[in-house]
Formats: sequence, C-alpha cells, structure tokens
Amino acid sequence: MQAIVAIHDASPIYQKQINKIKELLEKEGIKKFSYLVIPKLRNKESLRIDMDKKFCSFLKEDGKELVLHGFTHWKRLSENEFSRIKYDSAMEKLEAGKQMFQKAFGREPEGFMPPMWMMSKQALKAVKDSGFRYTSHYGTIHDFKRDELIKTSIVLNGGILLTASVLKSIVRIKTEKPLQIAFHPKDTLLRTQIMKKLLRTVKRKGYEFTDYRGFLGN
Repeated sequence: MQAIVAIHDASPIYQKQINKIKELLEKEGIKKFSYLVIPKLRNKESLRIDMDKKFCSFLKEDGKELVLHGFTHWKRLSENEFSRIKYDSAMEKLEAGKQMFQKAFGREPEGFMPPMWMMSKQALKAVKDSGFRYTSHYGTIHDFKRDELIKTSIVLNGGILLTASVLKSIVRIKTEKPLQIAFHPKDTLLRTQIMKKLLRTVKRKGYEFTDYRGFLGN
C-alpha cells in the first residue's frame, strides 16, 4: 500500500516552516512528496505566488510535485473556500489560480486540492471541466484521466490539534486503504517528534511513501 505525503499551504509567508517539514521528511528518508501551492493566500496581492521569485525558485529547484491548493484558502468556522461554491465562481477561481501558477512555474498544474479536502458538487464539476487530471475531496481521490474514484484514509489534518490528530490517526491506520498524510506549516509549532512518530508508524505498517503523481502513475 502507498502513503501520499504532502506539505500543504505552500506560500511565501510560510517559507521557514516549510523548510522545517522538508528537512524532517528528508531525514526520515522520504524523497517523494507534494507541495500544495496557494496562489494568493488570504487574497493579498503581497502573497501572490507569482510575485515571489525566490520562493518559486525554491519550489522549482526542489523538483517535487506542485499541486494547486485552493485560490485564497480562506475559511470561516466549518465553511471553506470551495465547500459551498457555485460552478461559475469555482471556475473563475480555478482559472485565476492556474494563470498565477503558470506564471510562477512555467506550466499548468495537473492536480487540484481544495482546502481541507472540501468542495461542493458544482466545484468538483468545475475542477474536471478545467482540465485537471485529478483532485481529492472527503477522503477520495478522483482520477479524471482514468475516470476512477479511489477511497483513501486521511490520517492527519494538522494545525493546532496536531498531537491529538496524530494519536487518533495512528490508531486508525489500517493497511487496506491508501493514505493521505498532510503536514501544515502550523504543525512546526509543536515538537517534530510527533510527526516522526506518525511517519515511522506508517512505514512500520508496510506503506511506501509517494506523491500524488507517483500514486496515480502506479
């Protein structure tokens, strides 16, 4: 079985935290993982991904898979950017995000991940119609190229509840499903030992680490 590892919320403002997670993964021998890139965090012009050449160069030179992650990544209580959105609004955000991504990295993204894996049915249709190869929501991965729906377990939501989330996740890990492991910049506020424990438990259960592109390629 495979465990897909991703560093979420890749934005210039989180450069320091992203470096810490990257170093942790590399020390644990994990060479393949994805960066989930936010085009315009908090809808601020100063946080546009295509306006920070240094950060874009860092991501490109690292050679990892780059995935479009929302557009502004806003959330309000239980509502997220794509969770209740209509088709036209979703399409507008997706196209704007793709343009910024293209300008930043010289190519369009293959995959799209909504914040917290949440999106409406109309948003899902917009993602498919926008030409993305794949997306993930509510614990499933949609491979549009193969017209396939793959069930997974999300073993880590991250954030301020990282410790509780990890401990709960370790108990829930079962080997009949692929895993999606998500690390967020705020996770670095807590001890890296917690993240190491999760990764080593997953490895001990026989999982092979990969990114979304590698998972779908297999």
